[in-house]
Amino acid sequence: MNKEEPQMSEPTYFAVDVETVRTAPTSHSVVSIGVVELATGKWFYTALDSRTANNWLQSEASNKDSACDWWARDENEAAARELFQGDQLNRWEVGAEHPSDTATLAMLMGSRGDQGSVTLLVSYLQAWVRSFSGERVFVAAPASFDWGHVAAAFAAQDIPMPWSHRTLDVRSWICAKYDLPITCSRDEWPAELRHESEFAHHALYDALALAKTARVLLDIPEPEAVS
Repeated sequence: MNKEEPQMSEPTYFAVDVETVRTAPTSHSVVSIGVVELATGKWFYTALDSRTANNWLQSEASNKDSACDWWARDENEAAARELFQGDQLNRWEVGAEHPSDTATLAMLMGSRGDQGSVTLLVSYLQAWVRSFSGERVFVAAPASFDWGHVAAAFAAQDIPMPWSHRTLDVRSWICAKYDLPITCSRDEWPAELRHESEFAHHALYDALALAKTARVLLDIPEPEAVS
């Protein structure tokens, strides 16, 4: 008598984006993390308070891989003000449209402007990711950049990563599938894969845009509004 083979659960995919003060991952390189679960559209966002983030940015100014000059560019001004000067702009509109669980809401209350956190709340993030069933997959573009920085943020607080080294690199997949050079810009991607962030260089908005692209590649339907 043949035993039935155990059924494998479907993977759970998380689009991840970070904003950093330097290109090389360190314990003080990440200032914000945005994560979106693809199937449900639920999200998690944590950021340093603006004073701590600005202190980290200035402390990296002399390093050759510092992001100070990058954040000083005109096209990055709005995102830089929000992260390093405490401007709230419209980032919380996402929360109004897509309310998430109580852990996320508690995290948001601890990371806003002058009420912000002096550390990234990665313990909340770990618990939130682990609340989803299935094999958890880290999705980024490129995964090598975001994975390294997120891993450094978790290691700085001695907290294990919740993704177990399962990664999906959206950029590599697109370049391989459509015979594009790995150095291509996103403007060269097929139109159905180009989803612009509503607030460029904000980790949550960028993760929401990445999630849309990843859903097309993975044939995952766009979710209804999170309730």
